[in-house]
Amino acid sequence: MAGLLALGIETATRAGGVALVDEDGVVVSLHVNLEQSHSRQTAGLIQQALQAAGVTAADVSIVGVSIGPGSFTGARIGLSLAKGLCLAAGVPLTGVSTLEGLAARAGVPGALVSPLLDARRAEAYAALFRLAADPDETPQRLHPDDRMPLEAWLDRIETMAGGEPVWFTGDARRCFQASLRQRLGSRARLAGALRSEPAADTIAWLALRGRLTDPDVGRDWETLEPEYVRSGGSPSNL
Repeated sequence: MAGLLALGIETATRAGGVALVDEDGVVVSLHVNLEQSHSRQTAGLIQQALQAAGVTAADVSIVGVSIGPGSFTGARIGLSLAKGLCLAAGVPLTGVSTLEGLAARAGVPGALVSPLLDARRAEAYAALFRLAADPDETPQRLHPDDRMPLEAWLDRIETMAGGEPVWFTGDARRCFQASLRQRLGSRARLAGALRSEPAADTIAWLALRGRLTDPDVGRDWETLEPEYVRSGGSPSNL
């Protein structure tokens, strides 16, 4: 393995997993799609990933964990496991927005991407990103993580996009498909199924990119909490 090694943990949605990524790419990626609590499998997946790569937790340069928005319980489980591992091994820990992780997976260089996660009561967790032309660069955030009715979010999208196509990803893109097409027509592009689920390897990659940019990232992790986005765009911690 080359250079830095990042461990990614994704438990903030039904799609979960653990991955190891180094500067050359994915080393190990384990993915599960769970109806039950992630706590039953995630700790075992961490050990499986480390064993498969032939490393220990002490060999990891940084741990990235998906902190939401999404399932509050799931995000807490992942963060709790990550904190325990980092405390024991003395490894830095950074939180990654679940929506940023989704945007980074969209795979459309240079495009506008809006991740959408079902927040229930006809609302969605949403954000807007511009993907870099270089796929090795992280997405540029254009709007913070938010929670609101879809129509209110599309009002903002129409203002920010300025007639440009927008790619939608995440589990809510399908249930809102008719509304997206009605409002944006052919400018509403839907990412494919494999591009629309959060994945631990993307969380690990974002953590790794953050560490490469700033060697001190993730060192002050003791107060890190899951992200809770209230209806109306008021972010807070759980």
